[in-house]
Amino acid sequence: MKNILVLTDFSANAANAATNAVYLSEKLHTDLLLYYTYQSAPVTPYYAGGPFVPAANVVFEEKSNKELSLLSEYLKTKIEVSAHGHRPSIHHMTGEGNLGENVKDIIHQKNIDLIVMGARSSSVIDHLLSGSETTDVINYADRPVLIIPAGSELKHLKKIVFATNYNENDIQSLGYLINLAQFFDAKIEVIHVDVMGERENHNIIVEVEFKKYINDLKFSGITYHDIQGKNVVNSINHFCHNCGADMLAMVHYNRSFFARVFGKSDTKKELINQKQAVLVFPPDFSIIP
Repeated sequence: MKNILVLTDFSANAANAATNAVYLSEKLHTDLLLYYTYQSAPVTPYYAGGPFVPAANVVFEEKSNKELSLLSEYLKTKIEVSAHGHRPSIHHMTGEGNLGENVKDIIHQKNIDLIVMGARSSSVIDHLLSGSETTDVINYADRPVLIIPAGSELKHLKKIVFATNYNENDIQSLGYLINLAQFFDAKIEVIHVDVMGERENHNIIVEVEFKKYINDLKFSGITYHDIQGKNVVNSINHFCHNCGADMLAMVHYNRSFFARVFGKSDTKKELINQKQAVLVFPPDFSIIP
């Protein structure tokens, strides 16, 4: 059985993300794995015969496991058996150390298909620029990372916007989205933002091949839009608002991608308008067989 990995810090935003993960697990027929990581206390030299690990580490682990158990019990009250009778199981783990490195190990140990986490700010893209742990997870993971802002609900996911740059990695990511959309009977709007002044660097052959790939897909719920705008953020936000998007999906091409595209001073003012959950496909994204 595949699992959805839910990362939590026990905040209200994380609890909302975990609740949405329950809805997703019911539809996708997966189980849930709740995970919390903490930074270990430093090891103190013990001259009588070896290192001494402070009791704080034991306290951190016990406290986090207690909080995870409480969250697990709360989420069980949110489970509604799907039409196919699937009732997801909820498990939990805790660990210490670097969150990104820990997630990388868990992904393959626990057959993870999707990672879910809450955003600390109202704008997910703003959170991506300032949330070091989130970008750490994305850079270490090879599974999609779904970041859910406060107040967002995916129980009735009906419209997914996929922003593409015609990159080869986008094709595999689009295949994942189609599978997700079919479970929810959702539609996919594929958009490419043609930023004014950058057209001369555009590879028309790549664009034609990408559009041909979309046309060859045997999925009737997908449409393509080529839009123009002065900046990427404003154009994406405007399109998502007009079409009533429930989720924005994009591929993270490299470690500097978000800062380069969304960190420009003339786009930061637009970040507050971005309210959708964002599904990020890491650079090393791969689909579980």
